[in-house]
Amino acid sequence: MVDRRSHHHSMLRKLDTGAQVSILPLKQFQQMSLPPLQPSNVKLHAFGKHIVKPLGKTTVKCRTLQDSVVELVFFVTEVISVPLLSEHACLTFGLLQTSY
Repeated sequence: MVDRRSHHHSMLRKLDTGAQVSILPLKQFQQMSLPPLQPSNVKLHAFGKHIVKPLGKTTVKCRTLQDSVVELVFFVTEVISVPLLSEHACLTFGLLQTSY
């Protein structure tokens, strides 16, 4: 659940425990009331060694299942997909547990 400036958006998303960053497709970014993109010099290496250059990054306030609000950084790309949550985001939302 994404909560920003009293606009609420529910979205399907992929969980990628091997991802170091979270990805937000440009199409979804444009449908949300988010501030303008911040510049980013990052090059993302996708599966299969494909390199993706993000258009920028944005911080999104997200509501967890426990009803707390956390801010997550998403890199916005032109990739046609659903949003992808990184390992850090999955742990933040309590979607993963580490065991030793």
